Amino acid sequence: ASKIAFGLVAVIMIIDELGINTAPLLASAGVVGVALGIGAQSLIKDFTNGLFIIVENQYRVGDFVQFDTVQGIVQAITVRTTVLKDFDGNIHHVPNSSIVVATNMTFGSSGINQDITVSLDTDLDKLEKVINEVGEAMAADEALASKIKRAPYFAQIVQVAERGVIVKILGETTPGAQWKVKTELLKRLPQALLKSGIDLPMSPRSEKLVKSTKKTLK
Repeated sequence: ASKIAFGLVAVIMIIDELGINTAPLLASAGVVGVALGIGAQSLIKDFTNGLFIIVENQYRVGDFVQFDTVQGIVQAITVRTTVLKDFDGNIHHVPNSSIVVATNMTFGSSGINQDITVSLDTDLDKLEKVINEVGEAMAADEALASKIKRAPYFAQIVQVAERGVIVKILGETTPGAQWKVKTELLKRLPQALLKSGIDLPMSPRSEKLVKSTKKTLK
């Protein structure tokens, strides 16, 4: 490296002796040097972050992760970038130096975290019983049993709001199974609530649509 530097200095001195103005050349060299320095810093940061990601096992190929607004399944991890594929099939190349918070949704175990709203006059003890029974039935289902680590259950009352009581349902699944289990929960729960006489309030827009439909039918 030192030989190259001395060689460049010698060339510039020779050009200067020939009467050629070397100021623009030196200025250009300075700009190039700064650009290369910035690029090198970014590359070093990518490399450093990449090593920490790999050594700390923050996520692996096949995990579903989110970086800020980008999320998807990890396709590849290198010391410079992480490659994600989202649900639309888009491929995202994310520089490791830009990853501040990495949220791994499929490591160790995954969770069910679902809020539902019921009418203000709902018998909450009855509601808790129905929710827990649905969760237990899912855990006993052969198609779901291996995916559920803790059956969905009535966890708490979140809030008493204008349109009803908001309650939280929690559960635990094997990594990556949370979406399938949650989908099945949302299929079964409304039917179970309906059979038990528990109402799920409609949004104002839905109510207007129902009233409009009834008027049309009349």
